[in-house]
Amino acid sequence: MDYFADYGAISAEIAWDSEMGRPRGFGFVNFEDNESVNAAIHGMNGQDIGGRKVTVPRAQMRPRRWRA
Repeated sequence: MDYFADYGAISAEIAWDSEMGRPRGFGFVNFEDNESVNAAIHGMNGQDIGGRKVTVPRAQMRPRRWRA
């Protein structure tokens, strides 16, 4: 998550599969302000982290994601 700290103060959490004991492949990063959010989205979306390309969208409530 240090990659995102370059864009501002953060709190972060990686989603874990408790049965498998490994990450589920996604996480959440919260910033203190919208400017930091926008900078992180534009700066990190599509970047390679640990051999995987990351997708960095703005968080949306589940029903809104389903409509898209």
